[in-house]
Amino acid sequence: MFNRTIATIFSGGGLVETGATEANLTPIWGVEFDPKIASVHALNFPRTNLIIEDVCRVNFASLPSPDIFHISPPCQNFSIANPQKGEKKTDFEYAISAVKAITFLKPKIVTLENVSGYLKSDSFRYILAALFNQQYLVTFETINFAEYGIPQTRRRLFLRAFKDSRYLLHLPPKKPQKGWWNAISDLFSTFKPTNLTNTQLSRLAKKKITNSSRILVKRNQIRDNIETPIETAPAFTITAGLCGDGKSGNRQNFVNIIDTNKAVYAITIKALSRLQTVPDWYQFSDRNGLDGKIIGNGVPCKFIKELFN
Repeated sequence: MFNRTIATIFSGGGLVETGATEANLTPIWGVEFDPKIASVHALNFPRTNLIIEDVCRVNFASLPSPDIFHISPPCQNFSIANPQKGEKKTDFEYAISAVKAITFLKPKIVTLENVSGYLKSDSFRYILAALFNQQYLVTFETINFAEYGIPQTRRRLFLRAFKDSRYLLHLPPKKPQKGWWNAISDLFSTFKPTNLTNTQLSRLAKKKITNSSRILVKRNQIRDNIETPIETAPAFTITAGLCGDGKSGNRQNFVNIIDTNKAVYAITIKALSRLQTVPDWYQFSDRNGLDGKIIGNGVPCKFIKELFN
């Protein structure tokens, strides 16, 4: 019997649960280590049993088995945005915990999402071997969520595993790419005027940007090759650190729009979440650093909804 239940580990703020709920699935439990992030998850899913604990310490044998089990291990050590990237002992320990969960719970469907660098890790190979050993049918690939109607360029490894052929889960059909402006234009009146930083100005000057179209720019652009998607193109990848100041604080001005008249505006957390297709009913904490981390570490909600529909 398929009861349309889902459970997650490394649950974050519950963006997978958000998409799953919109596909009429019931989130029954999750595991999130960070109490601040867990508080936002609980705000949105008060009926879900959220375990605030290191996943390595969870007794999965005591938990009910879900139909669908989702895994999004921490990606920082595999991300191209991390100059000190490299698989750590804790990453492999997380993989061991994921395999323990699969072994005890025997879910009908397992999904996993991570940055593309995770594909070459020992952690991923360990999970993959365990799924094959437990007779799951497995498929995985690197996808760009922009090809599935998400208004953001976001390339990620995505795995689907099925206990048998009755539970095959196909990727949603590909769609024409959507521009970032269409996703947030109705919020324009909430954006405050601002000025570009000297760093933004110098890097934009090198690109010889013209104002024939609105463009989107990061406030804290690290690389010299500044990303400037025009309004009809998907946004750049939304990352977890985009709204933080690097000191556990909140960046109030994190992404800017340069309008066709050269006026500059600061977008809001709500607008940022729209680029991750978070529905407007989702409640944030009103702390930009925390909310940006939840958005940046999440999986696009609309993709999850369409996948599980």
